[in-house]
Amino acid sequence: MAPAPPPRAGSRACRGVTVWIRAVQLVLLANAVPAFFVLTALPGRTDDLFVWTVKPDASAQLLAAMYGNAAILTLLTLGRKAWGEIRVAFVVITFFAFAATIVTFFHLDPFLAHPRYFFVYWLVNYFFLFFLTPFVFFGEERARGGRLPVDMPLPRAPAVLACLACLAAGIAMFVGPPHVNDVWPWAMTPLVARIIGVWLTALGLAFAWAVWDGDVVRARPILWQALPTAVLLGIVPLVHRGDVTGGAAHWILFAALLAGLVVAGVSGLRARAPAAHATAPASSR
Repeated sequence: MAPAPPPRAGSRACRGVTVWIRAVQLVLLANAVPAFFVLTALPGRTDDLFVWTVKPDASAQLLAAMYGNAAILTLLTLGRKAWGEIRVAFVVITFFAFAATIVTFFHLDPFLAHPRYFFVYWLVNYFFLFFLTPFVFFGEERARGGRLPVDMPLPRAPAVLACLACLAAGIAMFVGPPHVNDVWPWAMTPLVARIIGVWLTALGLAFAWAVWDGDVVRARPILWQALPTAVLLGIVPLVHRGDVTGGAAHWILFAALLAGLVVAGVSGLRARAPAAHATAPASSR
């Protein structure tokens, strides 16, 4: 009997996911889906249906895009069983959960203006992710992550472009009003700007992680989310034209962000997994 083939160098990344990974994904999905539908269908009713009052409606729709992106990333990774194919999404989740929770405590007034149960709901969800997600991410990386073998090289230029666009927009948002309102199509409050800034920065870091990892198959979740996220962002000024202000200079950052996401999304759709025959032993050809 022939001896069993040795395990591949990256086989530690191919073990099944843990219950904690699934717990993070399911909690995120349970939080993101209702928020997405409320902010999309009823953006003008955040004063009684959301955890804080969001004005103008375009900003509510922008938050809906953020929650929609969270749901898309979760769904893209929910059925995957290898940590290597999930971890790029956890870069987004880990940074966002940590930074958004901190931002919350610097902007308590909008939360406290609503009934306390809204704020308790927000804190329970975010504290759960704040503590559990870094534990899961660093634990899984230590056990099954690190530099894994590259089966199909990632086209780096589109991912780098998306990374720079997301980081530029994210940092500008985090700096906050009044500065970002000079380079964005509609005015945003500090809380909305900084929450969106955290989200876009998290996406930028995930694109940077994909470039570092270098494998297009493992990068697929962050690449495949890019086009639907660009659509969710692009429809905001179309649906809420009355909230749009300013001239052409206000669109530069918005246009750059959309362009970066579209280019990355197209590159993800064009990338294909290695053909089965390409990895077959030479003697079998």
